[in-house]
Amino acid sequence: MTLWRLSCRGPEAAMHALADRLGAMEDGAPMAVALVAEPDGRWLVEAHFALATPAAEEAARAAIEAALARAGLAAQIAAHEDALAPVPETDWLARSRAALAPQHVPPFVIHGSHDRARFRAARWAIEIDAAQAFGTARHGTTRGCLGAIAMLARRQVRRPPARVLDIGTGTGVLAIAAARAFPAAAIVASDCDPVAVRIARANMRRNRVARRVQVLGAEGLAHPLLARPRAFDLALANIVARPLA
Repeated sequence: MTLWRLSCRGPEAAMHALADRLGAMEDGAPMAVALVAEPDGRWLVEAHFALATPAAEEAARAAIEAALARAGLAAQIAAHEDALAPVPETDWLARSRAALAPQHVPPFVIHGSHDRARFRAARWAIEIDAAQAFGTARHGTTRGCLGAIAMLARRQVRRPPARVLDIGTGTGVLAIAAARAFPAAAIVASDCDPVAVRIARANMRRNRVARRVQVLGAEGLAHPLLARPRAFDLALANIVARPLA
């Protein structure tokens, strides 16, 4: 099965008509049709077809030509702007990860698994892949919290925090950073989202801090380990304003 793409540009009314015609195709119908306004005033129609054989390709071309004719586009669209071409096979996951450059919040560097070899030996490196939970150090609040952890570690206070809470942990990036910054600390990370809890636990294992970081599912402080008075020396809460207030 080969994926093919039709790209066609033209006046708004004609492109709307073409998109309608393509969507109404029966034999060899496209998997998806997109209609987009472009800055120059023209409109773009893109349709993707899954074509398994040369015969299917020929049938699709014939159906597209008929759709163009019915939409009144035969004389309005230049030949080079009306093209059905195969889409090159691409590892989209690899391309997506490659676009995610490492984030530096000294001394921390937060990177994806595709950059593991570059930072394997770095003490302050944290490996986090973009996933369904918040926290890859691309948001200002995450970077601010990482900077605060680094500042506390640099101060070399007489009694560094022995018990750390990361509430609303997301990917677990701040809990992992605390484990890097305070090697003797016991850390609890919590989140109300079961997906985030699962992802955070996986990231603790990936970053070799699972023995020091306990990940809990909890709504706010509604957990026996979180509700005890003076249970923590340091609390991290990179969450939205209303729960903080």
